[in-house]
Amino acid sequence: MMLATLCAVMVAVSSAPPETAAQPVEIAVWAVQAVKTGSPEKRFDAASLPLRNVIEDLPYDTFRGVFSGSATVAPGTENRLALNDSYTLLVQCRSRESKDKAHIDISVELPPAQAGGACRKAIQSCMVLCTGKKVRIGGLKMKEGEMIIVLEMKG
Repeated sequence: MMLATLCAVMVAVSSAPPETAAQPVEIAVWAVQAVKTGSPEKRFDAASLPLRNVIEDLPYDTFRGVFSGSATVAPGTENRLALNDSYTLLVQCRSRESKDKAHIDISVELPPAQAGGACRKAIQSCMVLCTGKKVRIGGLKMKEGEMIIVLEMKG
């Protein structure tokens, strides 16, 4: 009996109000090409400059914006964003915990290796996004350098 009461209290405390739980989540998305050119100082183009504080600690010296956009996803739905010719970002909202917090699943896909084949997953992860906090994902190889993806929950 005590355990059932404790579980009920935990669910009530941790659950978002029904009106919040059903609201879509808007996620800002940026993709930046990070390159080592041998420059003594770090350089950011106009598209990557707003992300400077999120990416400047990386071991690259040149940053160029590749993609900037947003995805709106309701709980239980998915949105796809083509970041460039090689990578597509899939964002799925697992649940909306509160006005400022959501659990999301992300994956980054590569085109099929052969015509008619299935897309290949380069990255797959789940995370909690909070309003105003940027999250970065790296390790996506490009012809030159690597792609860094930055996500931020907007609302």
